[in-house]
Amino acid sequence: MAKSPPPGTSSWLPHLAADASAEQLLRSVLQSDPLTILLQALEPHSKLHLVGGTVRDCFSQVAPSDLDVASVLRPNEVHARLAAKGIRVIDTGIAHGTVLALVGDVSIEITTFRLPGSRAASAYSDTIEIDCSGRDFTINAIAVECSSGQVIDPF
Repeated sequence: MAKSPPPGTSSWLPHLAADASAEQLLRSVLQSDPLTILLQALEPHSKLHLVGGTVRDCFSQVAPSDLDVASVLRPNEVHARLAAKGIRVIDTGIAHGTVLALVGDVSIEITTFRLPGSRAASAYSDTIEIDCSGRDFTINAIAVECSSGQVIDPF
């Protein structure tokens, strides 16, 4: 059963700071081969962040079965960079800014930063903070910058 944030708090950050196993799990995801390969393929300037279910699973001390990431790169650029590195790409939701990369046996969903309230192809954002402000749940609005491990909790 997933843990809730400590009573009286609206953020997972104090909980994570006090929970070494959640932090260790998050660190292992950040250092995993699939994420490292993805980062190398999408750099430079991808501003890649773990988001959504991946962050939620780590905070709940559950090993994620797949990875959810967000990037400033537009879907066509993500597709082109991954294909150039020989990574299989499936255009699962390209009209909404999402592609699926298969890195080994790991599925990685990559979504372009979006503007709140919009799923239109032209409604992209340039920052993770703006993207997070439009996510459906507060826990889904927490992101982790893939290169530095910095946790972004806009709420």
